[in-house]
Amino acid sequence: MCRFNHYARMDFAHVDRVVSAMGGVNVTLPDVASSFGHVFHIGVNHLNGFQALAYARQTSLTQEGRVLRQQSLMRAVIRKIEFQHLLTNPLTMNRVLNALISMLTVDSNFTNSEIEHLAKEVRDLTGSTDYVTAPVHMRAGLVLLDRAISRQLWAAIRQDSISEFARRLPLQP
Repeated sequence: MCRFNHYARMDFAHVDRVVSAMGGVNVTLPDVASSFGHVFHIGVNHLNGFQALAYARQTSLTQEGRVLRQQSLMRAVIRKIEFQHLLTNPLTMNRVLNALISMLTVDSNFTNSEIEHLAKEVRDLTGSTDYVTAPVHMRAGLVLLDRAISRQLWAAIRQDSISEFARRLPLQP
């Protein structure tokens, strides 16, 4: 059984604040899509905060599709922070961090010093990053953990082989 020390939950109702604080982000779409009156074209789309919220909440997608959209949006946010060095300018850093704080909830045992330590470790990461989400399926309107695939994910975490897991199961929402 895997042990989790801490958790963080993102409230996508506030993602518009983060994206606006950053001056927008770019996402790439393989097909035309529309959501809440906004049309997204094929290729790179520069999204402001309002558009990012519409992109993440597209109602014509399945729940799994929306999770993939949210992951795509968070990748765009992380890429922009990393490659445009948004956290090196004190004014931009303050604006971006305050917006990020508005969308994050962490467990009550996650101390400020542990969060600061984690942020410093993440800041020093370079190269490619693998993104995975615990595999789920829907049953009777509930999101349930897919135990068979989850066992593979937990094993990959224990064996430090997340990259290999992500390559084998790239479409996990």
